[in-house]
Amino acid sequence: MNRIAEKIMDMARRPKPLVWFLTVPVQCISVITFAILMYAAPLMIEKVEHENVTEMAVSLTKTLKHIRDYYSRNVVAKVVDDHQIEVTHLHQMVDNGIPIPATFLLEMTQASLQADKVHVSVYSPYPFKTRENRQLDRFQTEAWAALSINPEGSYSRVDHENGRRVVRVALADTLSSPTCVSCHNHHPDSPKLNWQEGDVRGVVEIKWDVENNLVRATHNAYLVLALLLALIVVIILLNRRVAFKMQRPLKLVTDAITELAEKRVLSKPMQTLEYQEVRALSSALDHLKDVELERQALEKEVNHLAYYDLLTGLPNYTHLKSYLKKTFATDQPDGGIRLTIVNVVNCSEINNVLGQTVGDDVLKNVAQRLSACSPDCVVFRLDGAKFAITSMAQTFSEQDAQYPIIFDDLKRPIRVGRHTVSIHIIIGSAWVKQSDTSADELISKANIALGEAKANHQDLVVYSSELSQKLQHRLSLIENLKQALAENQLQPYYQPQVDLNSGELVGAEALLRWITPDGKFISPAEFIPVAEQSRLIIPIGRQVLDNVCAQIQQWQAAGIPRFTVSVNVSGIQLNEDDMMAVTKDIMKKYQIDPEWLELEITESALMADINKAVARLEQLKQLGLTVAIDDFGTGFSSLSYLKNLPIDKLKIDQAFVRDLIHNQDDQAIVEMILGLGKSLDMKLIAEGIEDLNTGHYLRDSGCHLGQGYYYAKPMSAEDFEGYIKGH
Repeated sequence: MNRIAEKIMDMARRPKPLVWFLTVPVQCISVITFAILMYAAPLMIEKVEHENVTEMAVSLTKTLKHIRDYYSRNVVAKVVDDHQIEVTHLHQMVDNGIPIPATFLLEMTQASLQADKVHVSVYSPYPFKTRENRQLDRFQTEAWAALSINPEGSYSRVDHENGRRVVRVALADTLSSPTCVSCHNHHPDSPKLNWQEGDVRGVVEIKWDVENNLVRATHNAYLVLALLLALIVVIILLNRRVAFKMQRPLKLVTDAITELAEKRVLSKPMQTLEYQEVRALSSALDHLKDVELERQALEKEVNHLAYYDLLTGLPNYTHLKSYLKKTFATDQPDGGIRLTIVNVVNCSEINNVLGQTVGDDVLKNVAQRLSACSPDCVVFRLDGAKFAITSMAQTFSEQDAQYPIIFDDLKRPIRVGRHTVSIHIIIGSAWVKQSDTSADELISKANIALGEAKANHQDLVVYSSELSQKLQHRLSLIENLKQALAENQLQPYYQPQVDLNSGELVGAEALLRWITPDGKFISPAEFIPVAEQSRLIIPIGRQVLDNVCAQIQQWQAAGIPRFTVSVNVSGIQLNEDDMMAVTKDIMKKYQIDPEWLELEITESALMADINKAVARLEQLKQLGLTVAIDDFGTGFSSLSYLKNLPIDKLKIDQAFVRDLIHNQDDQAIVEMILGLGKSLDMKLIAEGIEDLNTGHYLRDSGCHLGQGYYYAKPMSAEDFEGYIKGH
């Protein structure tokens, strides 16, 4: 039973076709209506016949009562005192007798209504002594009980007698005149002698045979129902025809929309549609078709834009990810895939020097060369100047021979118009088994290898697990650096700068030191590059400048003679648009004299964007600050640019100072820098002095200032203050 119920529920929940909704309700309503009529018609006919017969019986009884009353008043009352005429219910047995009113009534009705199958009877629970053997049946007993309570009403019912249906109607027979009361009280056979006017003496019952009437009415009803059934069948057939006729054009519309959804060529199946509304829908669908065709064309174009590079026509990064995911989804557990990322390092330089158009042509040429030297591979263009090459490789070392081919092909100069361009590329590569990793992981590994090649100035780096460990260490260092910044673990240490001629303290360089809460010292050479790569150098630089200015304020307030404190500024900080505003706000915050503060900027940072650097330095000079070039000699400064820079001081890098006494090349470089500084009227300072002879050599060569471990190591602000007082 449960399975049957579940099947029925499942069928009820399933979607129904339009024909079902148009036909099934009509059929159900028709069948239910016909069944109700079939069941109710005989009952309604019998009920109506019952009501009609009851109404006629009541009317007939009233008429009979009027006749009986008339007979009582005008006949019986006149002869009752005449002893020659006897009023008796046995009048037929007496020569000079007349019937009593009740007998008169019965005999008259039997004579006149017998042909109509109507039988009138009068009975009472108080019969004359000669009729004591008569017994009331169930209906008569119920009628007496009901009419005794309500003499003005009637009591009726449909009964069956000898297989025929009869309607029995009973009404109260009351003593309506003094003559009736006197007769019944003095009659020798009367069982009761204390009757009063208005008492219910008996019951007048009219029994009407309605079998023939009901049979005829039922027969007529069934004829009507048969006609109705025929009409219902016609309606159902017409309904189904209309439903299927309505469904046909809608099915055509549905088929057309399906074709449209499946991007198939649409036919025009709705030319002969019969309904105005569906014709309007057809017109709308035709318009939708035109719009959909336009959308499909646009989708194709957008899809091409989404998966292909406009400049080179190669698949792009999105396509690469999709391609790798599909490749990894193939069932090749022993297969391997190699991803090689090629980066044109000097692309930005080409754009800046020769223009964007030349740079674009160079990238197109690189794309063509990569495709030509990698015929069995798929070449993609990633963002900027990066390209990717995917190839199937069963082993780690397979296809390593491809790298020399790539390098040799791309090292050939590229001719673009009247320009001949040489490009510098670096490669990061990774190989994985298809069953061991995912597309994102392969791309990540190749990028890690490329990043390592860029950081270490290598042409080619192939991914290894050590690179991931190194990257993980870098990420951990970044998180620790953020925490150190928040907890103020990064503090400036001060290394003295002295006049090489007098030996006096003239300044100090603020060098950043990171000492963890557990006392561990982390070298700046380890965390400064990471800070620059992650751009944490910006908030770190602001914090260092804030700490130094706060310290200068304390020294000013303590009356310590003025000296210059140098603060290193990263090229990333220099490129920030708010560099000027931040420096100005911090100086204003601590109310320091600008002559206390000097900013050191590396030569390479200045040369990255010389025009922007000149504008920034001029803004800083307006604040009254001193500006120095740090690590001078390690970059690629152009003398034509150098003379226009608003620089006050050149700082000779310690790489040329450390072995100065014993290295003639270093001596030549230092002599050249000193001569350049003198010609540009700049102060000269050398860092990395670790012995007296080096200091004397620099002094005798014309260097003004010196800094190094020979004079003092970097020290905390507290120790440096003690150094000042004892110097």
